[in-house]
Amino acid sequence: MNLEEIIAPRTPRTPRTPRTPRTPRTPRTPRSLAFWIMDDGYKSTNGFYFCTESYSLEDNYKLSKILKNRFNLDCGVHKHTNGHRLYVFSNSKDKLLELVKPYLINHFYYKFDLI
Repeated sequence: MNLEEIIAPRTPRTPRTPRTPRTPRTPRTPRSLAFWIMDDGYKSTNGFYFCTESYSLEDNYKLSKILKNRFNLDCGVHKHTNGHRLYVFSNSKDKLLELVKPYLINHFYYKFDLI
């Protein structure tokens, strides 16, 4: 064993789950919200989901509060097969569309039944 191994032993890496920062900053603008929707969002019968099952339950609740505080969107966290997903309630779906429509690429209009 050499000195480096004694001072800074190597440990096996464990997989990390994504975490929101202590003071989450995303999404900050309607534009960033639109990018998130185009990447990880999908419509449901009444509301709208964000695929956030890779985040912890605590982080999903943080994101829910961020969307309420920054954009006045009513959100919840729903359990799914692989974890929890952020859900925008039906009473906020029109508000969500109003915020992001100027930034949506036409190809993604299907996510709001616009085509």
